[in-house]
Amino acid sequence: MYIKSYEEYSLKLDQIEGLVDLGPLGRKCERAKCVFVFCLDSINARHPWRQPIAYFLPGKCLKASEIIILLKQCLDRLEKTGADVRLLTYDQGTCNQSAYNLLGVHAEKPVFIYNNRKYYASYDFPHLVKRLASLLRRHQYLYCDGAVLASYADFELT
Repeated sequence: MYIKSYEEYSLKLDQIEGLVDLGPLGRKCERAKCVFVFCLDSINARHPWRQPIAYFLPGKCLKASEIIILLKQCLDRLEKTGADVRLLTYDQGTCNQSAYNLLGVHAEKPVFIYNNRKYYASYDFPHLVKRLASLLRRHQYLYCDGAVLASYADFELT
C-alpha cells in the first residue's frame, strides 16, 4: 500500500522515522513510500478478526527475494506461537507474483513446502474484483478474440 512520504525524528527511539525499514534486512537513508503488511486472519465466520503481525517500510516495492525472507521469518515466528497457518493470501502485485513463483507456486500447484509444512497460496479475491473494476473503468470493455466479454456497465449491474 502506498503511503505519504515524510521524515520525523523520534526522541523515544532516537532515530528518524519515515525512512526505509525492512526490519531484519536493515534500514536505508531514503524515504519510505509504501508499507508491506503481514496479517493473521481468522477463519471463524461468527467471530472474524484480523491482526497485523509485522509491517515493513520499503522505498517502492520489495524484491521477491526480500518478500520470501520476511515471509519465512513471519511463518517461523507464528509457528513458535502455536498458530496453525495453512493458507497465504496475497494480491497480484508483480513483486508478490515473482516471490510466489520463486517458491514454486503456480496455478496447477498452488502450494509450497517450508520447514516440512505445506502452505496453500491464494489470490486476494476482493483485490481481484477491485482490479477488474479498475480495468473496466479505464478501458470500458474487456475483449476476447474481438468479442466483448464484459463492460463497465455489466460490472455496475452486477
